[in-house]
Amino acid sequence: MNFQFMEEDHHAIQIAIDIALKSIIRADILAEERTGLANAIYALSRLPTYTDSIECEFGISFERGKKGDDIQENVYVEIIVFPDLFEIQTGESSNYMSGGWDHISGPKWSIERGGPCERDCDLDELKSTIDFILEHDVEVTVYDKTIKSPLVGP
Repeated sequence: MNFQFMEEDHHAIQIAIDIALKSIIRADILAEERTGLANAIYALSRLPTYTDSIECEFGISFERGKKGDDIQENVYVEIIVFPDLFEIQTGESSNYMSGGWDHISGPKWSIERGGPCERDCDLDELKSTIDFILEHDVEVTVYDKTIKSPLVGP
């Protein structure tokens, strides 16, 4: 059974692919992270057909403030590509020098194969957040749990 998509889901997929493509060409990305991003791009490009062997999470973040500042803030966008789930999650976290921290999860775009969907995220606003993050010194994270990549030979 494939994912059940609406028209705007294709826009969300393209946003996720664009983040992966902009991340994969960075000089500071390790080889295994490139493989993970390539796995994610492969699975994303096949949607709404699911890819049962790919499990990858990746994201971009931007940190405002330096060590010693009263507040350090982190703005992020995370993408999850699993056989049964495609999700884009946004959020912010703040660390305070006086102690404590806040975490605010933003709206998300989440499609579960055979399950509930959450399309709370305004995709144009999401694109603006991504453009803002990419204008700064961005950190890319990739967690690839793919057991057997369809992109790598036997």
